[in-house]
Amino acid sequence: MNDQINTTKPENETADIIGETISREVLKELSVDDMLDLELDMVEDIVGFLLPPKGYYRLSIDECKVDIAGEKQVIKTSLRIMETIELVDTDDKPAPDEGTFDQTYFPGYGIGQFKTEYGPIARESGFTTFRDLIDGLGGMEINAYIGHRKDKNDKDKVYPTVSKITAI
Repeated sequence: MNDQINTTKPENETADIIGETISREVLKELSVDDMLDLELDMVEDIVGFLLPPKGYYRLSIDECKVDIAGEKQVIKTSLRIMETIELVDTDDKPAPDEGTFDQTYFPGYGIGQFKTEYGPIARESGFTTFRDLIDGLGGMEINAYIGHRKDKNDKDKVYPTVSKITAI
């Protein structure tokens, strides 16, 4: 492992390392090769991505920004489930844990879908441009319906869709 990585807790500091757990900030600085030598218990567990059952949820928009996915610019929203309001057609799947999150991506040609999903919030909040809307969504809580859509090229892949969005 890289000798520059200190995995012990500095005396009188709580900075990036808590006990023997390495924070996400420190992990961002490591190469994948360095990470391969870490003990599993040194990396904190995170609530993961999942395909939630169809239903109505209270969500937090942790982040909305223009980002790069692959080689294309996209609008990326990071959503965290705060509460399950009502499940629809669950197929015996349990409600997702609070804090579970997902990200949705809208490539350039998907800006119309982004408008369809988040346009009502724009009108309610007085946002008049896509830039205003993207800048204003981060930190907002919403109620929304999460549905499912199949990948157009691989019908075995299913992604969540967010619709019927209202600001809280």
